Amino acid sequence: MSDLFEQGHACVIGVGGDLPSTVDDAKGFAKILKDPERCAYPVDQVKVLTGENATRANIINALETLASTTDAESTVLVYFSGHGYQLSGAIKSYFLMPYGYDSKDLLGTAISDSEFVRLLRAIPAQKLLVLLDCCHAGGLIDLDGFQVAKAPLPPEATKKFTEGGGRMIIASSKPNERSFAAKPFSVFTYALIKGLSGEGAVEKDGYIRAADLAMYASRIVPSETDDKQHPVLDIQRADNFVLAYYAGGDKQPKSLPKELEQPLEVDKDEYSIDSTRIYAPTPESPKLLGFLVDVSHSMTCSTNNLQSRFDDFRKEFRRILDRASGNSDEEQKNSHKFFILAFGSLSWDAIYKGGSVRDLLKVDSSVSLKQLEEDWSKYEKQIEKMFKNHIGFTTPLVKALRLSQKRFEAELGKPPYKIQPILFILSDGEPTDNESNEAVQIARKLKQDGILIICCYLTNVDIVEPRYLYSAPHDEWDEGAKLMFNCASILSPESSPYFTKELKWKIQSQENSKLFAQINHSEYLSEYIGVINRLTP
Repeated sequence: MSDLFEQGHACVIGVGGDLPSTVDDAKGFAKILKDPERCAYPVDQVKVLTGENATRANIINALETLASTTDAESTVLVYFSGHGYQLSGAIKSYFLMPYGYDSKDLLGTAISDSEFVRLLRAIPAQKLLVLLDCCHAGGLIDLDGFQVAKAPLPPEATKKFTEGGGRMIIASSKPNERSFAAKPFSVFTYALIKGLSGEGAVEKDGYIRAADLAMYASRIVPSETDDKQHPVLDIQRADNFVLAYYAGGDKQPKSLPKELEQPLEVDKDEYSIDSTRIYAPTPESPKLLGFLVDVSHSMTCSTNNLQSRFDDFRKEFRRILDRASGNSDEEQKNSHKFFILAFGSLSWDAIYKGGSVRDLLKVDSSVSLKQLEEDWSKYEKQIEKMFKNHIGFTTPLVKALRLSQKRFEAELGKPPYKIQPILFILSDGEPTDNESNEAVQIARKLKQDGILIICCYLTNVDIVEPRYLYSAPHDEWDEGAKLMFNCASILSPESSPYFTKELKWKIQSQENSKLFAQINHSEYLSEYIGVINRLTP
């Protein structure tokens, strides 16, 4: 006969809304907790909030109830499946997004990290585990004025919550990864359910423990997602306390209940945010393309014929415009946006001030395709003038990346960009303002925000295989090449045939080769810049 795990209490939340699968996740997780043959939590001690019941008020009330109905000897589980985002802009905070949140009143309708931690810390239980299956999806497109990044709780909030031991947070994935959807449950929730049923128990003594469950999920989730999702746990602060029975008090693990025992069907279209597959491009979809072009003196040293390289860039840029124009009507031409930033000292005064970044189109904002078509001769002359007059001896790549970040932020809140925004960086990769590896950090943030980064490293060194995409940097590369490689995005699987079959390029790996190329010849530069046309129908 099964025993109840009397000290067990739980609050299980599945927000639903634009993420309907989160309701199934929450119900499945609650079911295993209440199953008398598995975790055996008392039914009346498991609060389940799904869909329209998972509002801010109801979530706060449920957590406050846990604070008033538990004591130091209790074991508490808090499970949340829905949106969890780090926002920066008018408000800088982390928020869990309940059902029915209002983007114009986040403080009143969402739950901030500080409020969430305060509610958790009010719970007296000395054994408290928080599980965050936070999905990154398209549900926050109405948050005008905000920069949005999916994330687990910020480190400072996690640290504050876990002070004193006996308290842990496990997040479903790293900030730059997607939490994979699947059937019957998300991959992370599926791993938790299996783990709670005994598969995650290290000691077969009848109990499942917190750190053991975390380690089990950390093995299962990457294996089910082709190593694209990794649960997050601060293992240094982890405490392996008892969470529940896994077999209703027995020591022999049981298989999952029949209604939960279904093969896991992972949605293989859910690729990492560092991939072009998160967009559904069509020829009429709005395009957003940015270019960073190095015009520093060091570029002269790294290329034999700088002017011809820039001529190639100008010609390929024109081809990109022509192709976009041919696929667009007059209204669509207004929604396609472009910007070109030249970085490098463009005057002696700028040299003394540490470098300069200039807008080659001289408008200090993105320019529509319609504007470029109507005034192309003016823009073309401006580009040629800027290239010819460069005298730079500094390479402010970090400054250029920051400015491009602002350009993307300004545009992404406007049209619904169904084609992944692209940033093309043309440089010798030797920034003079790259303290603490800032360039790679900013590039990582851009990729997390959905920007595809293509890097072209110009060199005067003979390249044995110039048409080659790498999956790892080589030890013999100079630091500039390594930096550009680390900034670049991963090539998506459906784009690989274009390189291998049409361009006859080689790819080091089908899984994680990067959109990074070392170029020392104009022909290859033209080919590589032309890749943008392939990624934007």
